[in-house]
Amino acid sequence: MRKALGNLNPMDLARLLSIIVGITGFLASLYVFLRGDYFLTVTIGVLSLTPALLFIHFGRRGKRIKSGLDLTLVTVITHMYCLSLGRADAKTLISGVAENREYGVYSTVFTRIMRLATKLGYGFTRAIKLVTETVKPPLRDILIRFSVAIGSRAPKEHLGLEMSTITEEYSGEYERMAESMKVLGGLYASIISISALAVMVSSLLTIFMENALIPAFTYMLAVFVLVIMIIALKIVSPNEKVVYIGRSPPKTYSLFKSSSVLAAAGIALSAALLIVSYGYEGIPYMLAAAGGILILPGLLAYRLESYVDSIDKFYPTFIKA
Repeated sequence: MRKALGNLNPMDLARLLSIIVGITGFLASLYVFLRGDYFLTVTIGVLSLTPALLFIHFGRRGKRIKSGLDLTLVTVITHMYCLSLGRADAKTLISGVAENREYGVYSTVFTRIMRLATKLGYGFTRAIKLVTETVKPPLRDILIRFSVAIGSRAPKEHLGLEMSTITEEYSGEYERMAESMKVLGGLYASIISISALAVMVSSLLTIFMENALIPAFTYMLAVFVLVIMIIALKIVSPNEKVVYIGRSPPKTYSLFKSSSVLAAAGIALSAALLIVSYGYEGIPYMLAAAGGILILPGLLAYRLESYVDSIDKFYPTFIKA
């Protein structure tokens, strides 16, 4: 089982977690609904549906043709410019991107250009103009300028200018995103402290007010605010894949992925059982169980981070050698 979980990519893990949490939450909310506790039914239902909604949102984003500059597009232009240094023709330039599946949607776009130009006989200039009607800027603008460069027989000079322009533009956007992440990261840290204080105060208020719903509302509000902050960080953060895992990741990484999946399933199952068994009084036990279950993934994550830091420490020596 551990080997099977280790071979899953992050999207498959997210899908698996969404299914586990959704099914567990549905069964728990159904049981609570039959008992007549409608408030707890809505609470469990919303919390169990949140991972599935987030997975659908971010999963669909990865399959669209992006409307802004990204690292993959910069790499595509750089790849084409490097090919043009060897005086490659238009077919070689376009096929170099079309045959490289690591470019994702851009590989699909250039494959359509190749098919129209070679198999249907439109020619590369006409094929590029047809494909530009199906894509968004800045890719549309880049393809239009590239079709003009092909017609003028000067792809090398054009691609060199294009590469320097979009590289400078992308670096500026990346710096702005980094600054936004710094600001939101500071807000996120502050909100975590405020949420912890609010939870403590609400728990103390139950001594005087004898209302068990106050901590529940406070926890829900804290979770909602933290989820909003996480979504905001995801929106402003770059979408590029900055971590390369490889075909043979470290054993600690595989153990961390497996333990994370099992921990999420354990938290969902224990939360459902405790809430169903004890109702609102089971919330403290649920939080304690969640903290205990997450100890093992946390230790494995710490070991993995130490391993990565040890590699980074010797990276300058490796480059100099």
